[in-house]
Amino acid sequence: MLKTNRSSLGSLTLVLGFAFIANSAIAAPPCKSADSDPDGDGWGWENEASCKVGGSESSSGKSDAASANSAKQTATPAESSKPSSGRIICQRTDSDPDGDGWGWENEKSCKVKEGASTPPVSKAVETKSAVEPKVGKATDQPLKKAKSIVLSGAEIKGEKPTPAIAPAKTPTKKAKLVAGQTPVASYGKLSVCGTKLCSEKGEVVQLRGMSSHGIHWFPWNSCTTDKTMDLLAKDWKNDVFRIAMYVNGGKPQYKQYSFLDNEQKNIDAVNKFVEEVSKRGMYALVDFHVLSENPRKLYTEHAKRFFQAVVTANKDRENVIYEIANEPTKTTWEELREYSHEVIPVIRKIDPDAVIVIGTRQWSSFNHGDYMEVVNNQVNAENIMYAFHAYAPDKSHQQRYLDIMVKASKLIPIFVTEWGSTEASGQHEHSDEWGQKYVDAMKEHDISWAYWNFSSDAGGSSIWKNNYCWEKDKDWSDANLKPSGHFIKKVFGQ
Repeated sequence: MLKTNRSSLGSLTLVLGFAFIANSAIAAPPCKSADSDPDGDGWGWENEASCKVGGSESSSGKSDAASANSAKQTATPAESSKPSSGRIICQRTDSDPDGDGWGWENEKSCKVKEGASTPPVSKAVETKSAVEPKVGKATDQPLKKAKSIVLSGAEIKGEKPTPAIAPAKTPTKKAKLVAGQTPVASYGKLSVCGTKLCSEKGEVVQLRGMSSHGIHWFPWNSCTTDKTMDLLAKDWKNDVFRIAMYVNGGKPQYKQYSFLDNEQKNIDAVNKFVEEVSKRGMYALVDFHVLSENPRKLYTEHAKRFFQAVVTANKDRENVIYEIANEPTKTTWEELREYSHEVIPVIRKIDPDAVIVIGTRQWSSFNHGDYMEVVNNQVNAENIMYAFHAYAPDKSHQQRYLDIMVKASKLIPIFVTEWGSTEASGQHEHSDEWGQKYVDAMKEHDISWAYWNFSSDAGGSSIWKNNYCWEKDKDWSDANLKPSGHFIKKVFGQ
């Protein structure tokens, strides 16, 4: 979401991501139609923008920032499905897989009829079918139709071939970090089991750690050094470190530093980070950092070359996780599935078992909350998770995104590969209160996460004071942390 960058002279410039959020009005206009809010969350949709139920008009007349930028599709259900209140009534029994009383049909939310049988949240039950060899084994064959899952008897189906998700049963036993051992030594090779990330022993794992900023702006020996990596691994007790490799450098003057014009340089830089993270017994999350673009249309071949090289270089490691598209926009979910179906086999041919994280629509927000489009039409592969990003105190995120995160995590495996305790623009101070709410929710639901970001750029989300990483004499003491740095250090100690 938030992204900033740095010039060769050391000047820091805000670019891309949700920067436009800072310029949006903080209040949304009031809804004028009774059926604008079918899911009952207090937010509606009118005239291609969000509106607040019972809200008041803002001075600018603009809508809620994040929602105003979602390309929300509408489908008009039969009039008979609408009750007098304007709410759309669900017509199928399998529309509400999470059992919260609200379903999803015809690309719209619907209200489950009172007294109707709705499947409660439960462990997914695997069904057997005659299938080709499982995706995830080294093979030259294209992806095949694989297992489906059933939630309390209601088979989840999309318009495309029924997707696979790895072992349907989610364990209840949680893995514990062994005293004196690193995370990798304690948990071993990770896999996806049901809706959770699991250890080699099949116990539920929650990884917590930092994300770098763009490594072409903050390369090794800037913010990330031997000393700071030791700090993260030993003192801050990080389990995972995310390596953000920007595909496009942002503004034209930075393109020369990014993957588009320097593929081998960036591949070498990623491998250096993986090596340093691995030395310290942490998991390395390799992030192909697509930002605010359509990876299917622009970067499929780039992704194939990148992962071919990086996975080959690290094929003997058991601590590497691959994130194939950071924050896609301007795309459909079907396009992201197609992209995934092209990129994942490249990884699988070299590393049959690595965990792979797939970005979701609109800056990995499930298209601002439509996680059911993923649930009903999952990527046809095993050992995969779906990315969700949030900036806790942002007025368009807060409780709304927290609820989306929790609900989605009950149905599909999610990894919060990027989140922060500032607004999405990064230009405002962070919030301890909202940050802690997200930390607590992710802990309760065993959702792994990486915090944005380990740098000293000019945004409020970076944890080191502005330009500190470029000073000659650095002691990396707490006195040089920003408020967000003090907050996240405290969290790692919890």
